[in-house]
Parts: sequence; structure tokens; C-alpha cells
Amino acid sequence: CSKVAAVYVMNCVPPCSSGVKWHEVCHNVPGAIKEVLLAWEQGAVTSNDVKRILDVMRSRMCSLPVFATAWLCSYMQILHQDALLKPMNMVQQFLTPVANDESTQLDNFKERSGLMFQVIRKMQYDVFPPSQSKVKAMTLSHR
Repeated sequence: CSKVAAVYVMNCVPPCSSGVKWHEVCHNVPGAIKEVLLAWEQGAVTSNDVKRILDVMRSRMCSLPVFATAWLCSYMQILHQDALLKPMNMVQQFLTPVANDESTQLDNFKERSGLMFQVIRKMQYDVFPPSQSKVKAMTLSHR
């Protein structure tokens, strides 16, 4: 609960006034992503809720989605093939273009988000090489 609260506070309150330390937020991102994934798998949140959470996360700091993806890719390596779809969708959501909001106007956001996309794509390819990802995605979509 405190992990999710730390990420929530970070997403809702300006960093200077929140009292939450950045290293605590970064340290708790994997736990928060795990909670979001489990809530989604149990039906407690919808895919739209998950999309909104991930969009907010990546609009604040480009490093947070990298931390989340590192955990998701590690977690996917131990999952049965039938359970890969939702974590793979979460990683894929981090790779979709960011909607035009105030964060895209910040200094160097385009460069930082471009680097974020490259790092996430590399992690995704390391876990599931492109040909393997397509085969797994096709297998999952035909069930």
C-alpha cells in the first residue's frame, strides 16, 4: 500500500512540496507496478485505468517507465505463456507516443522520452526477440 501511495503522491503533487524523496519513489515503482498488474488481473481495475496510470507515470519522469519495464520484463521471464498478455501490454503502453500535454512542452522531454523508448524497446527485445514476440502474441491472440 505504501508503495502505491508513494507513486500516487509523486504523480499528484509537485515534487518540491510532496515530501516524498525521489529515491523512495524509484525504489517503489516495481512494487507499485506489481500491484497495478495484480489488480488488473483480478479485475479490480480496467484496462483504461491501467492505461491512465501508465500514461501519468511516463508523463512525470521518463525513468519511471524504465524501472517499471525492468520489473515487468523480469517477471515475464518466470510466467507461463498464458499469463504474458497483460504484462506485455503494459510494456507496450510505455512504447506508445505520449499525448500532447504540458509535459511534452518541458525542456528536453522529446529527447528524454526518445531515450526512454529506446531503453524499453531494448529490454523488450532482450526478453522476447522480435520474431519470438510475434509468435507469442499470435499464440495469445488466438486463444
